Amino acid sequence: MERISTGTILQQTKEGPVEKNYVMAYLTMVHIDQVLALQQEVYDSMDDRQKFVPDPREFFEEVALKDGKGRMIGVFVEGDMIAARSISFPGLSYENLGWELHLDDEDLKRVCHLEASMVRTDFRGNHLQGVMLKPTMEYLQQAGYCMVLCTISPFNYPSLKNVMDAGLVIRDVKVRGGAYGGKLRFLLALNLCRPVHPTYADLCTVQNTDVTVQKSLLSLGYAGYALQKLPGKRKFFAIQYGKPYPELAGQVAVDPLSKS
Repeated sequence: MERISTGTILQQTKEGPVEKNYVMAYLTMVHIDQVLALQQEVYDSMDDRQKFVPDPREFFEEVALKDGKGRMIGVFVEGDMIAARSISFPGLSYENLGWELHLDDEDLKRVCHLEASMVRTDFRGNHLQGVMLKPTMEYLQQAGYCMVLCTISPFNYPSLKNVMDAGLVIRDVKVRGGAYGGKLRFLLALNLCRPVHPTYADLCTVQNTDVTVQKSLLSLGYAGYALQKLPGKRKFFAIQYGKPYPELAGQVAVDPLSKS
């Protein structure tokens, strides 16, 4: 097992938080049963199963844990896997989300999909999604991948916050079939080969559940680039949209969450 890093995190217990040592490492096929057990535990604990689609064993055998097809990182505490993140390299397959962004063949070959990120309930609050994402991004840059793409539920604030803090922006929203089973998903993207932090113009703020307005903004060239929690609304949050500068000059302020 190739180690990435070690450190300490807090485990939530009935007696209160307990500090634990962890090891973060790259996973191999020998870890598949632990991955599947963690995935089932995370899925069973979800308050809203629209947020997460479990992957079948075949995905881990043929993609996530297979050399050249994907990669996985796991976090272990006392030998138990308490978190994991998977990525895949779809190449020119029909599953490549880059087709939806009209990438050419050369760019499609350099696409990486951020797949599932799973954290056991008693270890949440340690920002483990972000902890695992950092070495993932470093690996992708070293390996020469450019486009980082992923799909996330509009209702999954922690996962959206994690990837948007890393620079991914919302480029589309739609109901997805196939393995998604008709669930609503954002498509987010980041070009690692152009590490530019754009300025956004024509700013507006939309509640995450207002899909119609977001579809309209995205069709006009806007991108969702930041999140904002709404006071007193645990399941709802706001998303900041804007047009990447200099595609549009002029700042036009829009009242937050305005329905007009």
